[in-house]
Amino acid sequence: MCSKKGTMKNLARASAIAQILLAGTAPLSARSIAEKLGVSSKTVLRELPKLARMASDRDLVLKRKTGTGISIVGDAEKQKAFLAQLKANAPVGFTAQERLTILAGQLLKNSEPIKLFTLAKQLNVTDGTVSNDLDKLETWFREHGLMLVRRPGLGVYVEGDERAIRRALISILYENLDEEHLLRLVREDETADKRTASGHLLSLVDAEVVHQIEGFVHEMESDLPHHFSDHAFIGLVVHLTLAVERMRKQEGIHIEPDILADLRSRSAYPLAEKLARRIEKAFSLAVPAGEIGYITMHLLGARSRYIGKQDRDAPRVGNFRLVQLARAIIRRMEEQTGKPLLQNRSLLMGLVNHLGPSVSRLTMHMTIRNPLLEEMQQTYPHYMAMARVAAEPLENELGVTLPDAEVAYIAMHLGAALVDADTPAHKTIRVLVACPTGVGTSRLLASSVRRAFPNLHVVDTVSTIHITEASEESGASFVISTVPIPNAPLPVIVTGLLLDEAGRARIAEAIQRAERYVLPCKKGCTQKTAFSDGLPKMIAYGTAIRSLLEGFFVRRIAEHVSDAKRLCMIAAEQICTDRTARNSIMDAFLQRESKGSTIIKGHGIMVLHARTKASPAPRAGVLRLSAPFVSESGIVRTVLVLLAVMEKEESAEAVGAISTGLFERDGFLSVLHDGEHGAVFQAISDLLRAFYRQKNEEVIGQAADFHQFRESLV
Repeated sequence: MCSKKGTMKNLARASAIAQILLAGTAPLSARSIAEKLGVSSKTVLRELPKLARMASDRDLVLKRKTGTGISIVGDAEKQKAFLAQLKANAPVGFTAQERLTILAGQLLKNSEPIKLFTLAKQLNVTDGTVSNDLDKLETWFREHGLMLVRRPGLGVYVEGDERAIRRALISILYENLDEEHLLRLVREDETADKRTASGHLLSLVDAEVVHQIEGFVHEMESDLPHHFSDHAFIGLVVHLTLAVERMRKQEGIHIEPDILADLRSRSAYPLAEKLARRIEKAFSLAVPAGEIGYITMHLLGARSRYIGKQDRDAPRVGNFRLVQLARAIIRRMEEQTGKPLLQNRSLLMGLVNHLGPSVSRLTMHMTIRNPLLEEMQQTYPHYMAMARVAAEPLENELGVTLPDAEVAYIAMHLGAALVDADTPAHKTIRVLVACPTGVGTSRLLASSVRRAFPNLHVVDTVSTIHITEASEESGASFVISTVPIPNAPLPVIVTGLLLDEAGRARIAEAIQRAERYVLPCKKGCTQKTAFSDGLPKMIAYGTAIRSLLEGFFVRRIAEHVSDAKRLCMIAAEQICTDRTARNSIMDAFLQRESKGSTIIKGHGIMVLHARTKASPAPRAGVLRLSAPFVSESGIVRTVLVLLAVMEKEESAEAVGAISTGLFERDGFLSVLHDGEHGAVFQAISDLLRAFYRQKNEEVIGQAADFHQFRESLV
């Protein structure tokens, strides 16, 4: 039914895109359209198939051409008529899929029976059409533990456990509205336009209640040792909003006494209780113990996977048992593939880190959501099938059947390991990755490129000003950059910080054009340096790493930051006290931001980075904002601050190694958001240790003992 994310037909948005294209005279990029609408490029691209059908119905064609943009072409008079119809807000009907989603939402929201006539009038269809739609919905409701009841003369309604009803409601919202919709609702930017299916879904939650609850959750965050991710924050706000509406109708949650007793022993319970009292006072209703327990579950489910040894909220499965379960899962995958995966330590640790919070959610019967579930099911069904078999030891341990969302998470871990195992050491096409500084965003982009295109060998990550020199030495076929590079000696593919569909398509096209062999390096780039010649370079790497570790900081910023300039100044203040140097560092950060935002949208983090002569040594640190910094590029709760020294390439490489951990090291993003100072420092040390070993192998060809190296610095 409505269980496929992205199937919601947001006709209002597709119409808005059509109006922008028809009003102009030249093709527009997805990014340009997105900026006009205040949405992401990904959202625009998701609407294009729908827009293509709308255009085709009017004998027009939606054209997409790489490097040129998107346009609607055809007879000029038909274009004018289409635009006039859009501007007049001509009524349009709902698709069959939309009707099912709207019907399910309305039935779940209302406790009383609804007449078929009322539903048919809402959807502008006949009673017979509604009846046929309800036939299709019966299976979906059964899958969610609910029963669709039809009583002649009375109407139709849903019967079942209150928890199942709420889970179904939340599933509909999350599976048919992306987080951008929900986030905009929380920020008061989204309204429920019932001419669209998404508008009907937004009407399931009371916007006024949403905004009050959002304020309560923000207040509660100040009592927590960690920030919520955007995903967890929205999930809690949506859950509490639905809970308020259900409690107003005397529909309460029941939790078994033994589970409630366990929840009361958790450190999150008093926070949930405090939040419940705020809700009682604001909405004049009583919040029973079961509801407080359910709020506690959500707080626990939002916790970081980095859990302290003395934390009372730690998973009820011990760490040693988690390692055993992870190894059993990997062993099952080995049996299916014949690949030696148990020796992949990053796979083992990644699974252990993932299983901790997942086990907590599963044992508490909480919903697990995976925003990449549909993509995994459609693109990697073989990984999903193997992961389902491999996950049997976990299912046997917990006595549950894992939901597809959890299987998809396991499939992502195992799939990445299989790609690594199948990727030949010799990669066919050499590329450079560039950004304005060559420090932060280029490393993140390089990480995305390596994951998406195993046949690409990223020779180096460089700053745009050094692209000519790097091109001559690298033997690269083309450059992948976060910004345009005028007069570059090689073809430049411009893409976003994290590869979206359009960026992948442009790179894939460049690969097809590229020569299928590695060009020779002009300076023998594959040869190792002589031992004596390599020592000064390794000493430079060691000095940079020592500076990063000794100067590392984690700061909580109580001030409400409202603009990028102030954020850059706060970061500079953590690095040095000299006013002149501090201002120079701030200017360097601002200059980098002016070339393109470094906010990683949807992850609540910003990679504030630059290169400067104002600091004698590289610096790294983390800023945690008590109040989120909100900009057009996204919402920021945590800032990763990275500063490299100009003209000292070793320092830039060491600083860049830290940023690669955001998506190459499972759990690193979580520990930046929520981990204690020691946990963050350890995670940074681990990244730099791996970087030092890698550089030692590249430069000298011998593995170094990082522990001996650190001891030599003391």
